[in-house]
Order: sequence, then structure tokens, then C-alpha cells
Amino acid sequence: GRIQTLFPKIKMTKIQKRHTEDKRFYCIREEDKDPMFIPSVTTIIHGVSANHFLQNFKEEQAEKMGVLGSKLQLFLDADRGTNVHSAIEQYNLRHIQKEDTPLGWNIYTDQEWKCINRYHQWFHIRKPRVLSTEYNVYSKEHWFAGQLDSVMEITPPKAKKSDPDREAGVYIVDFKTSKDIYEDAHEQVAAYAFAYEEITGKKVDGALVLALRVSTKKGWKERYFDRAELEENFKGFLLRKAYFNWKNPDFQPKRDLFPEEILPLTSPSDEME
Repeated sequence: GRIQTLFPKIKMTKIQKRHTEDKRFYCIREEDKDPMFIPSVTTIIHGVSANHFLQNFKEEQAEKMGVLGSKLQLFLDADRGTNVHSAIEQYNLRHIQKEDTPLGWNIYTDQEWKCINRYHQWFHIRKPRVLSTEYNVYSKEHWFAGQLDSVMEITPPKAKKSDPDREAGVYIVDFKTSKDIYEDAHEQVAAYAFAYEEITGKKVDGALVLALRVSTKKGWKERYFDRAELEENFKGFLLRKAYFNWKNPDFQPKRDLFPEEILPLTSPSDEME
């Protein structure tokens, strides 16, 4: 009562629609222009993937039965992927900056540290030159966005021992903490490549997907895509994008109403009146 007497109700009149964090979208801010909210590559691909629909069905059935194990595993997998990607970003930055500070194992789980070590082994075998890491890309022409893991100059290995040596080129690189390289990744990395070219004006020679949790002797698996393969995979991505647009004709970020200002010692309900 005393607080109410000292601070009578103050009605907040300016209320705006504010965009909250929505991981389905990238917020792109160009100089002197309003922000653009562009759907992510993974949202587009997963939104029309048969595996996505099947996974949703499995989750719904598990939840009905009170079994949350599959959802818990998804969260654990996502967390592992985030931590490994963050470590690889630090690894690559230290390579670019020629910094010799080591990465330590103590903040990672055993599975995460295993993936990080496999990347370290791959790096010392292939000896790439890291050009950039964790690069946001987007296409205004086709309206999609994403974050590619790295751009590297790499000399790809021979497909067969009898093949001639391959020349080094600039590759878009995507790291996976999955047990294999799945078909969705083919179109994902192609989308990143063409978006990178659109915003930078620089051509790439190909792309690489590197999986770090496979059960091979090396523990990692690479899949290289040349220029022709990238172009074919990008056609496939654009078909998915067209279907996604058809299924989601008014796809917008989630929004909430918030006041432009808040005043301490008044309740939210008072301010919103």
C-alpha cells in the first residue's frame, strides 16, 4: 500500500512489437536500413525433410507415453554440437592469429573432447589454411541465411591412389558431430556456398562436410563437393525452398508485445494498462 501511495499507477502508452530471439531466422542489419528477418537454411531443409517429419512423429508418440528419452537425447546432441563447434572456432582463430595457447579438455565431456581431437588430427593431416571462421551468409535473391563454419584453402585428397594429384582450392567447410554425413548436408553446404559468393563476390572451388563422430578407424569422415556437384545440390535446395514457401506462405518470426520503457516498483500489469 505504501509503495502504491508513493508511486501511483503510471500508464505506459508506447508499446511496440519487438522481435524476440527466434532461431528459425537470422536478423540481417544492413547500414541505414531496417533489419531483415531471413529464414535459416536448416529451418528450410528440416522443414521439408522426411526425417524431420518422422522425428516429430516419434517425439509426439514418446511424449504421449511419458517417455522423454528421445527429446533428452536431441538436447544432448544439440549441446554437444554447439560445444564442439565453439572449440573448433577457437582452434581456427588461434591458427589464423598464430596464437599458441592450447585448448584444454577440462570443460568438455569425453564425447566432445573426442570430436575436438579428431578435428585436430584431421587438421594436421590435411594442413588447410583457414581464411575465415563462423561466417554469417545470406541471399537476398533467394531469401535464406545461415552460418557457415569455415572457409579454407585445402588440397583435397585423391579419390583413388591412381588418380592425379588435386590442386588446392577455396572450400566452404561444414563440421558435423554426427555419426555419418547425411544427404541434407549436401544441400546445406551448397546453400552456404552460393550465399557466400553472393555477398562477397568471391568464387569458391567446392565444399567439404567433415563428420567427427563416425565409427571408422580414423574416427572422422570427409565428403568433398566439386563445383558441378555444388550447382546440382543448390538446385535441390531451391526446390526445397520453393516447397517450404508453399507450405509456409506467411512465415514470420515470433513476436511479443513489450513496453518501450519499464519503471521499477510498479507491476508489469500496471505498466501495460
